[in-house]
Amino acid sequence: MCLSLPLQVKQVNGKTAQMADGRTIRLGPIGDIKPGDYLEVYADIGLAKIDARDVDSIREARKGRG
Repeated sequence: MCLSLPLQVKQVNGKTAQMADGRTIRLGPIGDIKPGDYLEVYADIGLAKIDARDVDSIREARKGRG
C-alpha cells in the first residue's frame, strides 16, 4: 500500500515547490499555493492542499502503517 505524505511548502517556483523536508515536488492543478501551506504529496507530486489543523491527525493516523 502506498500512502501520501503531508508536507509543508517552503518555496514555490512556478510548477514546482521546495518542501520543508528538502525535496522538490511537481505541483498538480491545486490552485494558489504559497509558503507555509501544507500539501498532500505522493511520488513527489503535490495532489491537494491540506488544512494545517489536520496535519497532526494525519501524521498520527499514519503511525504504525509503514
